Amino acid sequence: MGYVLTDMSVTIGGTTVSSFIRSADVQMSVEDVDLTAMGATSRNHGAGLRDDRLTLEAFSDYTAVTGLDAVLNPLLGSSTGATVVVKPTSAAASSTNPSYTMVGVLFEYHPIQGEVGAAAMTPVTFLPAAGSKWTRATT
Repeated sequence: MGYVLTDMSVTIGGTTVSSFIRSADVQMSVEDVDLTAMGATSRNHGAGLRDDRLTLEAFSDYTAVTGLDAVLNPLLGSSTGATVVVKPTSAAASSTNPSYTMVGVLFEYHPIQGEVGAAAMTPVTFLPAAGSKWTRATT
């Protein structure tokens, strides 16, 4: 059974920005550490450090205070980051609608990008702040 995203929720620093978001990619990964010793007959893999990220494709908006640019611009490069929450739908988190939360630092933001006659889109990338990673919640 599949799932069609139609009402994803994205909150950055307490501000809901879902209406600007075209796509979101919550990425959770762990480095593969090679622990193979002499005499082994196959590779031995160990789980290394987490390497999570959030990649968004968003519609540009330059409205003062409430626009996406007003929300994101002050966060670029901030070492303290902002709390980022992503859910499959805007409903409260539940066993069928988990939320994923991390304190993210905005490392990549393209405030102006596009071409004549096309929707103005901006790619956005958040990486976890020191000590943070994606946390899944269901309540």
